[in-house]
Amino acid sequence: MKRLLLLFAAIITFSLSAFAANRTVQGVVIGAEDGEPLVGATVMGVGTQIGASTDIDGHFTISLPENVKSLKVSYVGMETREVPITDGMMKIELSSSNVLEEVIAVAFGTAKKSAFTGSAAVVGAEELSKRVTTNVADALVGTVPGLQMRGSSGAPGSDQGSMNIRGISSMFADTDPLVIVDGSPYPASLSNIPQGDIESITVLKDAASAALYGSRGASGVIIITTKTGSDKESRVSLDAKWGANTRAIQRYDVIDNAGEFYEAYYDQVYNYYRYGNGYSHQQANLSANNKMLSDLAYNVYNVPAGQTLIGLNGKLNPYATLGNVITSRGQQFYLTPDNWDDLSYHTGLRQEYNVTVNGGTDKASYYASLGYLDDEGFIRGSGYERLTARFKGDFQAKPWLKLGINAGYVHSTTKQVPNRSVESSSMTNENLAYYTDYIAPIYPAFVRGVDADGKPYIKTDEYGHVAYDYGTPNSGYYLQRAFMGNGNPIGSNKYNKVETIGNQLNASFTADFILTSYLKANIT
Repeated sequence: MKRLLLLFAAIITFSLSAFAANRTVQGVVIGAEDGEPLVGATVMGVGTQIGASTDIDGHFTISLPENVKSLKVSYVGMETREVPITDGMMKIELSSSNVLEEVIAVAFGTAKKSAFTGSAAVVGAEELSKRVTTNVADALVGTVPGLQMRGSSGAPGSDQGSMNIRGISSMFADTDPLVIVDGSPYPASLSNIPQGDIESITVLKDAASAALYGSRGASGVIIITTKTGSDKESRVSLDAKWGANTRAIQRYDVIDNAGEFYEAYYDQVYNYYRYGNGYSHQQANLSANNKMLSDLAYNVYNVPAGQTLIGLNGKLNPYATLGNVITSRGQQFYLTPDNWDDLSYHTGLRQEYNVTVNGGTDKASYYASLGYLDDEGFIRGSGYERLTARFKGDFQAKPWLKLGINAGYVHSTTKQVPNRSVESSSMTNENLAYYTDYIAPIYPAFVRGVDADGKPYIKTDEYGHVAYDYGTPNSGYYLQRAFMGNGNPIGSNKYNKVETIGNQLNASFTADFILTSYLKANIT
């Protein structure tokens, strides 16, 4: 039986070998532009590892199975082609590759990076598209060696802060790099330029920038080139992006429970009476409870009559319930703590939409865009809203005259919170970040009253404005906070609005006069 199987397999192998007979393919490979033979071009059968190279006359001969129907021909600097196999001498033409060398923008136009002798970094539109930023300067972080950014607030719509290229170049003079947009100095915030309108960003980093731009470029130059139209058919595109802004820095592991805070405060006062003054256990417990509530002023727990908030075991009274009705200056108030973090921070929505139209003919090209951005900050009340429009076009009016226009409009609204600084000089009771990190979890943010049915409600004034507790004897609950008194940044941010509304119009018109084949005059 085994011999029969081996004989059967040998017959099948012989049949397949006979079926897969080879054939000889011959041809010549030449350049499409000049018709010259290409020496050393690679010719391979598609789907096989069988190949050959062309000789000094561009000829090749290759033996391939009958079932191979096409050839793959490649050559350095030429576009690779797949061509069907035909009978007789094949003639295969290869065109030059259209792969462009990286080009950088400089003061006098553009230059090939290989020919540029200075130090420069180029960030193209493809690399920019991988990063979602409101300020395009943020997209350069981590992509441009030697670029340092610091001091920006991080709020949506804020400027790019302080930028240095390869260190601080002066102790007293301005060390920020010169920003050039489409050939003109750009003094405004880079948040006003939609990222989708940018074709490339070139950063000049050494003495060449000063040679090209003078003393203004001594600290480096950032050159932004916006997109232009093409000579192809018109194209309309829509780009929509959605995202979320959250607080990236996590909070420390702190006491965020009112009962635990009372217990922690009680412990240190109890130890003072028990071991510092020699009180008995019961005396120290009673004195510590009274001292604690006197110091903190706010008791957010309702305790049964005759009982203490903290028991003899040092724990919160199990019969204490959160929410306490007090009477102050003839008024009834309801004390309960608020979550200051939740009132200060939230998850902000970021939405961006851009519509672009570009195209042209052999004599004209155009690029138009319309964009809208709404970027909510993670601090409540902060955000940045931007509406942009741009038109860029050129027209070959005469063989010797080319006209161009580049116009852009930006309407922006920046919503800031007045108490967001993290500088050491601003570590006050009105600083929101500092305040919410340190305030005890027993204090309310709002002033609450009690209605006729005994139900609590947040008080408002005659205009419907919510009342916030500032922890002073003359407002709110008429109680003095032991810590972080005389302030409420949540209330301040609610009523002290800071909005910056800007309208920016930039427009440039150009005329290029072709004087000779090597000389051109430009008017901008």
